[in-house]
Amino acid sequence: MITVTDLAVLGRSLAVDTDHLLTRLQDGAALLIHLAPPADYPYESHKVEERIVCIQGKLNLETEAGTCHALLAGQMALIPPGLRHRFAADSDGVILTLFGGA
Repeated sequence: MITVTDLAVLGRSLAVDTDHLLTRLQDGAALLIHLAPPADYPYESHKVEERIVCIQGKLNLETEAGTCHALLAGQMALIPPGLRHRFAADSDGVILTLFGGA
């Protein structure tokens, strides 16, 4: 199951000038990706957790189970290891993808 977090809402719920640890990454990678329609993205899965942050635009994530999650700028999706997923063909934006687990 994909979990979506609104980072702006989370951030504003914190006390001012305090840190909130989202995750620790070991042996991971951070990728900046530009998505533009139309595109045909294949399903994929990873051995580690994947966090996708929508920086600008709109991203639609699909799973093989048929669920779709829409992310807007400022939202983050957490994808567990092994879950087959893909970007929907109409995704249009800039995303930050973080691979790796605690």
